Amino acid sequence: MKTISIYCSLIFIFFSIYSYCQPKALSMKKIEKNFIKINDTIYVNKYETSNELYNLFLSKQIKNDSNYSLLEIDSINWILPEYMEAPLVELYQLHPAYLNYPVVNISYEGATLFCKWLTECYNNFPKRKYNKVEICLPSKEEWDLFYFYAASKKNYKQIKYSVSPIDTYKEKYSFYNILGSVKEMTSTKGLAKGGDWKNGIDLLKLDYYYNEKSTPFIGFRFFIVIKEK
Repeated sequence: MKTISIYCSLIFIFFSIYSYCQPKALSMKKIEKNFIKINDTIYVNKYETSNELYNLFLSKQIKNDSNYSLLEIDSINWILPEYMEAPLVELYQLHPAYLNYPVVNISYEGATLFCKWLTECYNNFPKRKYNKVEICLPSKEEWDLFYFYAASKKNYKQIKYSVSPIDTYKEKYSFYNILGSVKEMTSTKGLAKGGDWKNGIDLLKLDYYYNEKSTPFIGFRFFIVIKEK
């Protein structure tokens, strides 16, 4: 009986976590509140894209679509020799404790298709502030503009040597994690910007070129280009 009781408890815990982690409805008004202006046409999301928001995007996709494999999170990366974080294979993407962490282990294609999806969601939102926008990955020059505009000198040192929640390192103008936690993809495939939990921060080398499809230290932050006010 004791074994059955333990088994039932484990099942209950599993389904409680599973239920808790199911994507919630998209709150476009809440997302819009995180758009911060850096010039007349470009706004930037105050946070890097979270596991929770990317999971919501995945939940809206058709799994047998030919593009779906490009969107999936490559959680198996956590057990590669250079990381050796086996527990995160099962926990990082879906566990409640990590929903507010930056999504990582995703492809460039996954990030760009996420931006396309969010653009369509916003432009079809009846109560939107702007008539038409394009949500996208930034160019190298746009990210540099953002960095010089908002990065705070007090956060130039990476404090933790592990990935951190998206609201850990506060910068100027209410931005977070510009240099810390994870590097951020750009619109140039294979080029990310900033610092990260694994490699630290080198202010003289904020450009990072890579060939991997995905890694545990690269995520993304979306930019918002105002097309029609």
